[in-house]
Amino acid sequence: MKTAGPAAIAGSGTGIAEDFDMYDWIKALHVVFVLLFAGGLVALLVASIALGKRDPAAEDQSSILRAMVRKWDMWVSQPALGGVWVFGLWAAFNGGWFTQPWLQIKLVFVVVLSGLHGNLAGRLRRLDLASAEARSVVPSPVVIATILISFAVIAVMAVVKPF
Repeated sequence: MKTAGPAAIAGSGTGIAEDFDMYDWIKALHVVFVLLFAGGLVALLVASIALGKRDPAAEDQSSILRAMVRKWDMWVSQPALGGVWVFGLWAAFNGGWFTQPWLQIKLVFVVVLSGLHGNLAGRLRRLDLASAEARSVVPSPVVIATILISFAVIAVMAVVKPF
């Protein structure tokens, strides 16, 4: 027999299909959106590193790549971030987890990643708007480390729930 999620989400177990569990669907959609967002954030990070220093000789190719990454961000990563928040908050609210320390820690790091996403998207946008003499917009090693550490902490908090 399947392990049910929180009773507030799972319902009474009666309905169209006996093993239909709403919590499983909410969790699955949350994970799908997390994966899409994480891929998009990594793409923004790599593009910011690769394209952050202006090279006039490669400007045509750089411009095409920036446009592709920005389009991906607009059509995939940004909606995925919305999905992460909607389904994550839905699960947390219905599970009654807002008082749990593991969720509070996780939410701090999710806010950090959300902010860094905006920062990286802005860096790429500034490259399109800036003149050829624009200063470098390459993210610092601290930004890179923060993204990687944040993903690791979020994963541990969500899976292990140590507190």
